[in-house]
Amino acid sequence: MKVKIFAAIIAGAFAAFPLTKAEAGDRYLSFDIVGGVTGDELGGFNTLGTFSNADDRQNEHFGLSLSYGLRDAVTINGIRLTPELEFAWFDEYTTTTASFPGLPTPGFFYSTSIQTGRLGGNVWWPVHESALWRTEIGMGAGLLYRDISTGDGVVAGSGDDFSGYGQLGLRALRTVGPRGKLKIGVNYVRAGETDVDLDGGASGSYSVSTDSLELRLGYELKLN
Repeated sequence: MKVKIFAAIIAGAFAAFPLTKAEAGDRYLSFDIVGGVTGDELGGFNTLGTFSNADDRQNEHFGLSLSYGLRDAVTINGIRLTPELEFAWFDEYTTTTASFPGLPTPGFFYSTSIQTGRLGGNVWWPVHESALWRTEIGMGAGLLYRDISTGDGVVAGSGDDFSGYGQLGLRALRTVGPRGKLKIGVNYVRAGETDVDLDGGASGSYSVSTDSLELRLGYELKLN
C-alpha cells in the first residue's frame, strides 16, 4: 500500500512541473546511474533476549535517478539557481548485523534486506563555467521510502515507512552537442530512521538509519 502511495506522490510531484517552455532558462531531463557506499546505523531492542540491536555496517548500493530541472531559473544576489525535482530508486541489498547477545561478541546475527526510493527537490548553482564545462554545487531534501525485512532465526520482522533525507552535492557537466550534457557528480546523503516491529512488537524493534556517499554518471537532455 505504501509503495502505491509513494508512486502517487511521484506522479503528482512531476505533474506540478509541467513540460511547458521556461521563460527563465532551459528545461532539462537528467538520467543518472548511481553507485556508492551506504553506512547503516542499526538500533532497536530485542525484548525476548534483553539486548540492544545496535550495530554499524557499510554496504554498496546501486540505483537509477531521473531529474527534471529549470536551468538558472532564479537569480538571488547575483547567484543563478537551478531548481530540480529528483526521483531515485535503489536495488535491494542485504546486511548482516549483531543479534544475541549483542555487541561486542554476538553469537547470532540478523540478516536484513533493505530497499529504498527517494523523491525530493534540489537547488544547484554554478561555481565555474567555460565554453564546454560547468561545475555546480547544490543541496536538496525530500522524502525517503524504505522497505525492511529482517530475522535472526528466532525473531523476525518486516515493514516499510517514510522518513526524511537531506543531501549535498558537487557535479560537473560537459556540453556534447546542442541539446546534451554528460554529467559526473558526487553526493552525500543523510536519511532518517525506519523502525520495524519484531514478531509484531512482541519481541521488540529493529531500526535502520543511513548515510551514503554516491558517485553519479549521467546524461542531461535539453527539452527546449
